[in-house]
Amino acid sequence: MFPQETDTEAERPRTTEKIRGVAVTGEKIAPGVIDTGKLADGAVTNPKLANASVRAEKLGPIAIRTDTEEIEPGEPGEVEVSCDDDERLLSGGGGFDVDPAKAELHLVSSMNVDDDTWRVRGYNNSAADELTLTVRVICLDD
Repeated sequence: MFPQETDTEAERPRTTEKIRGVAVTGEKIAPGVIDTGKLADGAVTNPKLANASVRAEKLGPIAIRTDTEEIEPGEPGEVEVSCDDDERLLSGGGGFDVDPAKAELHLVSSMNVDDDTWRVRGYNNSAADELTLTVRVICLDD
């Protein structure tokens, strides 16, 4: 029969001091010893992750979705693009596909409009050139 463990307030500081220098750290755990089956649900949470510990390649496959709209001279325009149903929106953006120094244009807004859609609005202030307004989203495959 094993003796029953006790944990009193008086014992905790002494025990903590005893293991402080020999506590199990990442460097002391062999690769592959702790797999997802050995982690309790919710055991690894965002506050427990070190900065830059999860890289893009560990998130999963991503897709870049793009759409365009031709904007006539002197006209406003907008274009939207969405992630597929089985994807999650990570980021988005857009603008005119032309050097701003060579055309009169204004990017009015670039923002997500819901959980999976990004919208870009712009104004083509040029006198004669039709300009292409482009929107892009980066989607994570759920």
